[in-house]
Formats: sequence, structure tokens, C-alpha cells
Amino acid sequence: MLDRAGGRVHQLNATASFVWARLDGRTSPQDVAVAVAEAFDVEPETAAQDVVALLEQFRTLNLLQPDVIRGGVNGESQGDHPGSPGVET
Repeated sequence: MLDRAGGRVHQLNATASFVWARLDGRTSPQDVAVAVAEAFDVEPETAAQDVVALLEQFRTLNLLQPDVIRGGVNGESQGDHPGSPGVET
């Protein structure tokens, strides 16, 4: 992924790419987590934690506008879990 504003290129792994493709400003983090759980055959709680971590990582890298994230998964804030290794710069 090319970040023109930051002058960087980010390489997303399969999970990060899957999540990124669903960030349309309308789909909730909860819905993204459900899709991750189904697509990658992981436990819903694990998927929720991974989505929260990826959203925080995207935000930290200034790849998301704040209004794209409408709250955490399962009532958590995006900062409740450590970062995921989904994005390399």
C-alpha cells in the first residue's frame, strides 16, 4: 500500500489486507471481526482482538481517518490490545 502523504510503502499480510478491504466507513469493527473469524476459521474473540489491533496499527500509521473507526469490538477501545504484526513499513 502506498502512503503518499507519509512517503512510505506498507506491506500488508493476508489478514491486514482482508480487514483493509472492509474499511468503508459503514462496516463496523464488529462486522469486520465476524468476517475475519469466518474467512480465517479462527475463534471470534481472537478475530476481534486482531481487528482491534490492526485498526490501532492503521491509525498509528495515519492510514485511517478517525471517522472510519466507529468504536471497538465488543465494547473495547482500539487501544485495549497490543499491536498486531499485520503491517510492515
